[in-house]
Amino acid sequence: DGAIVNADINASAAIAGSKISSNFGSQQVVGANVNLISGTPTITFEASSNNPDYMIQNQSGKLIFQDTTSSANRLVINTNGHVDVTGNLDVEGQLQVTGHSYLENLTLTAGTPSLNFVDSGDNPDFMIQNQNGKLIFQDTTNSVNRLVINSDGHIDVAGNLDVGAGIDVTGAITGTTD
Repeated sequence: DGAIVNADINASAAIAGSKISSNFGSQQVVGANVNLISGTPTITFEASSNNPDYMIQNQSGKLIFQDTTSSANRLVINTNGHVDVTGNLDVEGQLQVTGHSYLENLTLTAGTPSLNFVDSGDNPDFMIQNQNGKLIFQDTTNSVNRLVINSDGHIDVAGNLDVGAGIDVTGAITGTTD
């Protein structure tokens, strides 16, 4: 009848890949491993109705995730393990930074922005927080605000205040101005 069906093909047949259509439609392609071998192996994701389109590529050892519609690399994993992210990075859960981190400018925006300092075993641990216009330095291990700079400028200190040169303030200080 001129039609070739699966049963007509011997399992040992060596059919050139150029003779096979790579359009499998909605059929699933099943396999344990997919290896792309070329100078710059690339997988392209082109949506038929929506933009942007994307590409994943190994270029000279860098793993690149690119928005091909905008020609913008969105994520690059460099050969030394350094990761570049273009745009905002939203992290659900905890973001942990280990090793050395160099920040020139850090802005925390939230209802009550906080910065936590948790060491690997020595206590206490601390948090710096902006709470309703108060800048609070809290010993989180002992749940004590150690230093509070209030919105009106006055400062509350829990515990002793050592100001150097042999001055140790342990009680109330009252003063007058002339």
